[in-house]
Amino acid sequence: MSIASFFKPRPKPEDAAAAAAPTAPQRYELRFSRTSKVVQWDDALFNDCRPSEAEDSQEETFRVAKRYDNKEGEDDSMSFLLPEEAYDALYDTKSEANEVAKQLVEVQLRGPLNCEVAQQEQVCNGDLPPGYQLPAADTVAKEAAMANGCGTYTGSLPFFCDPFGGDVWTVCVTTFTVRVVVEGDTSPPPSAAPPSASTKKAVGKAKQPKSAAAGSRSKGVSKSTAVAKARRPGGAAIVSVPGVSKKAVAALNKAARASAKRLAAADSSEDEMGYSGLAGRSAAFWEKELL
Repeated sequence: MSIASFFKPRPKPEDAAAAAAPTAPQRYELRFSRTSKVVQWDDALFNDCRPSEAEDSQEETFRVAKRYDNKEGEDDSMSFLLPEEAYDALYDTKSEANEVAKQLVEVQLRGPLNCEVAQQEQVCNGDLPPGYQLPAADTVAKEAAMANGCGTYTGSLPFFCDPFGGDVWTVCVTTFTVRVVVEGDTSPPPSAAPPSASTKKAVGKAKQPKSAAAGSRSKGVSKSTAVAKARRPGGAAIVSVPGVSKKAVAALNKAARASAKRLAAADSSEDEMGYSGLAGRSAAFWEKELL
Protein backbone atom coordinates (compact mmCIF):
# COMPACT_ATOMS: atom_id res chain seq x y z
CA MET A 1 0.00 0.00 0.00
CA SER A 2 1.41 3.39 -0.97
CA ILE A 3 1.54 6.37 1.36
CA ALA A 4 -0.85 8.32 -0.95
CA SER A 5 -3.54 5.67 -0.81
CA PHE A 6 -3.15 5.41 2.96
CA PHE A 7 -4.02 9.12 3.42
CA LYS A 8 -6.84 9.20 0.77
CA PRO A 9 -10.15 10.10 2.53
CA ARG A 10 -12.87 7.46 2.64
CA PRO A 11 -16.00 8.37 0.60
CA LYS A 12 -18.93 9.70 2.60
CA PRO A 13 -21.97 7.39 2.92
CA GLU A 14 -24.37 9.92 1.32
CA ASP A 15 -22.10 10.29 -1.74
CA ALA A 16 -22.06 6.55 -2.23
CA ALA A 17 -25.86 6.35 -1.92
CA ALA A 18 -26.33 9.15 -4.47
CA ALA A 19 -24.00 7.42 -6.92
CA ALA A 20 -25.87 4.13 -6.52
CA ALA A 21 -29.37 5.68 -6.92
CA PRO A 22 -30.90 5.32 -10.41
CA THR A 23 -31.25 8.52 -12.48
CA ALA A 24 -34.87 9.73 -12.78
CA PRO A 25 -36.13 9.52 -16.38
CA GLN A 26 -36.50 12.85 -18.17
CA ARG A 27 -40.11 13.85 -18.85
CA TYR A 28 -41.78 16.61 -20.87
CA GLU A 29 -44.57 19.13 -20.40
CA LEU A 30 -46.53 21.61 -22.56
CA ARG A 31 -46.67 25.40 -22.47
CA PHE A 32 -49.61 27.37 -23.92
CA SER A 33 -49.79 30.90 -25.32
CA ARG A 34 -52.07 32.92 -27.59
CA THR A 35 -51.35 36.17 -29.46
CA SER A 36 -53.55 38.38 -31.64
CA LYS A 37 -52.80 41.27 -33.99
CA VAL A 38 -54.49 43.65 -36.45
CA VAL A 39 -53.67 42.90 -40.09
CA GLN A 40 -56.07 45.23 -41.98
CA TRP A 41 -57.94 48.30 -40.76
CA ASP A 42 -61.50 49.12 -41.79
CA ASP A 43 -61.27 52.77 -42.88
CA ALA A 44 -64.74 53.47 -41.49
CA LEU A 45 -63.30 53.29 -37.97
CA PHE A 46 -61.49 56.59 -38.60
CA ASN A 47 -64.13 58.52 -40.57
CA ASP A 48 -64.62 62.09 -39.31
CA CYS A 49 -62.03 61.60 -36.56
CA ARG A 50 -59.50 64.07 -35.25
CA PRO A 51 -55.98 62.59 -35.02
CA SER A 52 -56.35 62.17 -31.25
CA GLU A 53 -59.69 60.41 -31.68
CA ALA A 54 -58.24 58.10 -34.33
CA GLU A 55 -55.43 57.16 -31.95
CA ASP A 56 -57.96 56.40 -29.20
CA SER A 57 -59.94 54.21 -31.63
CA GLN A 58 -56.79 52.40 -32.64
CA GLU A 59 -55.77 51.71 -29.04
CA GLU A 60 -59.25 50.44 -28.17
CA THR A 61 -59.18 48.11 -31.17
CA PHE A 62 -55.84 46.68 -30.03
CA ARG A 63 -57.19 46.20 -26.51
CA VAL A 64 -60.34 44.39 -27.63
CA ALA A 65 -58.52 42.26 -30.23
CA LYS A 66 -55.97 41.08 -27.64
CA ARG A 67 -58.24 40.66 -24.62
CA TYR A 68 -58.08 36.84 -24.76
CA ASP A 69 -54.32 36.64 -25.34
CA ASN A 70 -52.16 34.92 -22.75
CA LYS A 71 -48.48 34.24 -22.16
CA GLU A 72 -46.91 30.97 -21.06
CA GLY A 73 -47.61 30.33 -17.40
CA GLU A 74 -50.62 32.68 -17.26
CA ASP A 75 -54.25 31.65 -16.79
CA ASP A 76 -55.38 30.24 -20.15
CA SER A 77 -58.98 29.36 -19.20
CA MET A 78 -60.33 32.14 -21.47
CA SER A 79 -57.83 31.46 -24.26
CA PHE A 80 -57.73 27.68 -24.77
CA LEU A 81 -60.28 24.90 -24.81
CA LEU A 82 -58.41 22.00 -23.17
CA PRO A 83 -59.46 18.54 -21.97
CA GLU A 84 -59.10 17.90 -18.25
CA GLU A 85 -56.20 15.47 -18.74
CA ALA A 86 -54.11 18.14 -20.50
CA TYR A 87 -53.65 20.21 -17.35
CA ASP A 88 -50.29 19.56 -15.62
CA ALA A 89 -49.77 16.47 -17.79
CA LEU A 90 -46.29 14.96 -18.14
CA TYR A 91 -45.08 12.83 -21.04
CA ASP A 92 -42.39 10.17 -21.04
CA THR A 93 -41.09 10.80 -24.58
CA LYS A 94 -40.59 13.77 -26.86
CA SER A 95 -42.56 12.14 -29.66
CA GLU A 96 -45.58 11.64 -27.38
CA ALA A 97 -45.44 15.24 -26.15
CA ASN A 98 -45.06 16.56 -29.71
CA GLU A 99 -48.07 14.58 -30.92
CA VAL A 100 -50.28 15.82 -28.07
CA ALA A 101 -49.15 19.43 -28.61
CA LYS A 102 -50.09 19.20 -32.29
CA GLN A 103 -53.50 17.68 -31.48
CA LEU A 104 -54.29 20.39 -28.91
CA VAL A 105 -53.56 23.16 -31.42
CA GLU A 106 -55.94 21.50 -33.89
CA VAL A 107 -58.62 21.31 -31.19
CA GLN A 108 -58.47 25.13 -30.97
CA LEU A 109 -58.67 25.49 -34.76
CA ARG A 110 -61.82 23.35 -34.94
CA GLY A 111 -63.62 25.19 -32.13
CA PRO A 112 -61.76 28.30 -30.92
CA LEU A 113 -62.69 29.77 -27.57
CA ASN A 114 -63.87 33.41 -27.66
CA CYS A 115 -63.20 33.79 -31.39
CA GLU A 116 -65.75 33.99 -34.22
CA VAL A 117 -63.84 32.98 -37.35
CA ALA A 118 -64.17 35.54 -40.18
CA GLN A 119 -65.66 34.43 -43.51
CA GLN A 120 -64.65 35.77 -46.92
CA GLU A 121 -68.24 36.71 -47.87
CA GLN A 122 -68.32 39.14 -44.91
CA VAL A 123 -65.47 41.28 -46.29
CA CYS A 124 -67.86 43.28 -48.50
CA ASN A 125 -69.61 44.61 -45.38
CA GLY A 126 -66.67 46.81 -44.44
CA ASP A 127 -64.59 49.60 -46.00
CA LEU A 128 -61.70 47.26 -46.83
CA PRO A 129 -59.50 47.45 -49.96
CA PRO A 130 -61.27 46.25 -53.15
CA GLY A 131 -60.73 42.54 -53.68
CA TYR A 132 -59.27 42.08 -50.19
CA GLN A 133 -58.67 38.42 -49.28
CA LEU A 134 -58.77 37.31 -45.67
CA PRO A 135 -55.72 35.52 -44.24
CA ALA A 136 -56.22 31.78 -44.55
CA ALA A 137 -57.70 29.96 -41.57
CA ASP A 138 -55.46 27.05 -40.59
CA THR A 139 -57.05 23.63 -40.30
CA VAL A 140 -53.95 21.71 -39.20
CA ALA A 141 -51.18 22.66 -36.78
CA LYS A 142 -47.90 23.95 -38.19
CA GLU A 143 -44.50 23.03 -36.79
CA ALA A 144 -43.05 26.43 -35.98
CA ALA A 145 -39.77 25.27 -34.40
CA MET A 146 -37.90 22.22 -33.16
CA ALA A 147 -35.25 22.43 -30.41
CA ASN A 148 -33.49 19.23 -29.36
CA GLY A 149 -36.47 17.22 -30.55
CA CYS A 150 -39.01 19.37 -28.65
CA GLY A 151 -41.50 20.92 -31.05
CA THR A 152 -43.47 24.16 -31.09
CA TYR A 153 -46.81 24.04 -32.93
CA THR A 154 -49.04 26.91 -34.02
CA GLY A 155 -52.34 27.57 -35.76
CA SER A 156 -53.94 30.88 -36.80
CA LEU A 157 -57.50 32.07 -37.44
CA PRO A 158 -58.81 35.41 -38.82
CA PHE A 159 -61.56 37.35 -37.05
CA PHE A 160 -63.21 40.78 -37.25
CA CYS A 161 -62.86 43.34 -34.46
CA ASP A 162 -65.52 46.02 -33.88
CA PRO A 163 -64.66 47.63 -30.53
CA PHE A 164 -67.53 50.14 -30.47
CA GLY A 165 -70.33 48.10 -32.06
CA GLY A 166 -70.47 50.52 -35.02
CA ASP A 167 -70.52 48.03 -37.95
CA VAL A 168 -66.73 48.10 -38.37
CA TRP A 169 -64.88 45.13 -39.90
CA THR A 170 -61.21 45.51 -38.95
CA VAL A 171 -59.39 42.23 -39.73
CA CYS A 172 -57.32 40.53 -37.02
CA VAL A 173 -55.54 37.19 -36.64
CA THR A 174 -55.22 35.14 -33.46
CA THR A 175 -52.51 32.47 -33.14
CA PHE A 176 -52.54 29.52 -30.76
CA THR A 177 -49.12 28.16 -29.74
CA VAL A 178 -48.26 24.98 -27.82
CA ARG A 179 -44.58 24.40 -26.94
CA VAL A 180 -42.95 21.21 -25.69
CA VAL A 181 -40.30 21.68 -22.98
CA VAL A 182 -38.37 19.50 -20.57
CA GLU A 183 -40.12 19.17 -17.21
CA GLY A 184 -39.26 22.13 -15.00
CA ASP A 185 -37.67 24.12 -17.84
CA THR A 186 -37.49 27.82 -16.98
CA SER A 187 -36.25 29.20 -20.29
CA PRO A 188 -38.44 31.91 -21.89
CA PRO A 189 -40.26 31.23 -25.16
CA PRO A 190 -38.61 32.31 -28.41
CA SER A 191 -38.83 36.04 -29.05
CA ALA A 192 -41.82 37.19 -31.04
CA ALA A 193 -41.14 38.01 -34.68
CA PRO A 194 -41.02 41.73 -35.62
CA PRO A 195 -44.23 43.16 -37.14
CA SER A 196 -44.64 42.57 -40.84
CA ALA A 197 -44.53 45.35 -43.42
CA SER A 198 -48.29 45.13 -43.95
CA THR A 199 -48.93 45.56 -40.22
CA LYS A 200 -46.63 48.60 -40.06
CA LYS A 201 -48.41 50.12 -43.04
CA ALA A 202 -51.78 49.54 -41.42
CA VAL A 203 -50.70 51.17 -38.18
CA GLY A 204 -49.35 54.17 -40.05
CA LYS A 205 -52.60 54.46 -41.94
CA ALA A 206 -54.59 54.41 -38.73
CA LYS A 207 -52.65 57.38 -37.39
CA GLN A 208 -53.48 59.44 -40.48
CA PRO A 209 -57.30 59.32 -40.78
CA LYS A 210 -58.96 60.66 -43.90
CA SER A 211 -60.68 63.72 -42.50
CA ALA A 212 -60.87 67.41 -43.26
CA ALA A 213 -59.72 68.08 -39.73
CA ALA A 214 -56.65 65.87 -40.04
CA GLY A 215 -54.38 68.78 -40.89
CA SER A 216 -55.59 71.02 -38.09
CA ARG A 217 -54.16 71.07 -34.59
CA SER A 218 -55.59 68.20 -32.57
CA LYS A 219 -57.56 68.97 -29.43
CA GLY A 220 -57.74 66.84 -26.34
CA VAL A 221 -60.89 64.73 -26.23
CA SER A 222 -62.21 62.23 -23.76
CA LYS A 223 -62.53 58.52 -24.40
CA SER A 224 -66.29 58.85 -24.58
CA THR A 225 -65.99 61.47 -27.33
CA ALA A 226 -63.71 59.18 -29.31
CA VAL A 227 -66.24 56.38 -29.03
CA ALA A 228 -69.01 58.63 -30.29
CA LYS A 229 -66.96 59.95 -33.19
CA ALA A 230 -65.64 56.59 -34.40
CA ARG A 231 -68.69 55.89 -36.51
CA ARG A 232 -69.55 55.84 -40.18
CA PRO A 233 -70.82 59.09 -41.77
CA GLY A 234 -74.53 59.75 -41.99
CA GLY A 235 -75.47 59.12 -38.35
CA ALA A 236 -75.16 56.10 -36.11
CA ALA A 237 -75.07 52.70 -37.76
CA ILE A 238 -77.84 50.16 -37.25
CA VAL A 239 -76.41 47.66 -34.79
CA SER A 240 -79.25 45.13 -34.62
CA VAL A 241 -82.90 44.78 -35.65
CA PRO A 242 -85.20 42.18 -34.07
CA GLY A 243 -85.95 39.40 -36.55
CA VAL A 244 -83.31 40.59 -39.06
CA SER A 245 -80.03 38.72 -39.54
CA LYS A 246 -76.67 40.37 -38.96
CA LYS A 247 -75.87 40.00 -42.67
CA ALA A 248 -79.08 41.83 -43.66
CA VAL A 249 -78.34 44.63 -41.18
CA ALA A 250 -74.82 44.96 -42.62
CA ALA A 251 -76.32 45.26 -46.13
CA LEU A 252 -78.64 48.07 -44.95
CA ASN A 253 -75.71 49.93 -43.40
CA LYS A 254 -73.65 49.52 -46.54
CA ALA A 255 -76.49 50.90 -48.73
CA ALA A 256 -76.88 53.86 -46.37
CA ARG A 257 -73.16 54.64 -46.56
CA ALA A 258 -73.20 54.50 -50.35
CA SER A 259 -76.17 56.89 -50.44
CA ALA A 260 -74.40 59.31 -48.08
CA LYS A 261 -71.29 59.27 -50.29
CA ARG A 262 -73.37 60.07 -53.41
CA LEU A 263 -75.02 63.00 -51.65
CA ALA A 264 -71.64 64.27 -50.49
CA ALA A 265 -70.27 64.03 -54.04
CA ALA A 266 -73.25 65.94 -55.45
CA ASP A 267 -72.93 68.63 -52.79
CA SER A 268 -69.24 69.18 -53.58
CA SER A 269 -69.60 69.69 -57.37
CA GLU A 270 -68.61 73.14 -58.68
CA ASP A 271 -71.07 75.45 -60.41
CA GLU A 272 -70.45 77.47 -63.55
CA MET A 273 -68.91 80.34 -61.56
CA GLY A 274 -66.38 78.18 -59.76
CA TYR A 275 -68.20 78.01 -56.45
CA SER A 276 -68.28 74.69 -54.69
CA GLY A 277 -71.20 73.12 -52.84
CA LEU A 278 -74.80 74.22 -52.34
CA ALA A 279 -73.76 77.15 -50.18
CA GLY A 280 -71.40 78.28 -52.92
CA ARG A 281 -74.06 78.19 -55.62
CA SER A 282 -76.41 80.11 -53.38
CA ALA A 283 -73.81 82.85 -52.88
CA ALA A 284 -73.16 83.00 -56.63
CA PHE A 285 -76.87 83.36 -57.32
CA TRP A 286 -77.27 86.30 -54.95
CA GLU A 287 -74.11 87.96 -56.20
CA LYS A 288 -75.41 87.74 -59.80
CA GLU A 289 -78.83 89.06 -58.82
CA LEU A 290 -77.55 92.04 -56.84
CA LEU A 291 -74.90 93.28 -59.31
